Amino acid sequence: MRNKFVNPVQNLLDNGFFNDNNNMKTDIIDNGDSYEVNAELAGFDKNDIHMDYRENTLSISAKKDTNHDNENGKVVFSEISSNNIKRSFYLPNVDIKQIKASYENGILDVVLPKMNKDNNEGYDISID
Repeated sequence: MRNKFVNPVQNLLDNGFFNDNNNMKTDIIDNGDSYEVNAELAGFDKNDIHMDYRENTLSISAKKDTNHDNENGKVVFSEISSNNIKRSFYLPNVDIKQIKASYENGILDVVLPKMNKDNNEGYDISID
């Protein structure tokens, strides 16, 4: 009797019932003179990603629309969906004119050099 209960519960856990599939997994490293942000954005195109730095906060968003239209038939099963994610990180004292970003193999890498004073100007960041 116990196995009949445990297996369905384990199945829910294994298949992401409690996982947020819209979550952007991120590492932030303080290198002393700069912050390095690595964000996992697999499945997104570089043009789907927008970043800005305003009021000491780096914001990263990505949006992907999936079209399930198929002229040769109908979709009978699909796990690929549209996705819209956004995260913000408080990273103070950044020299906004020196921010560099690159995107390769589903990983967004952003380097934010530090400066000595607070900077509250806004700045949109381009991805190389």
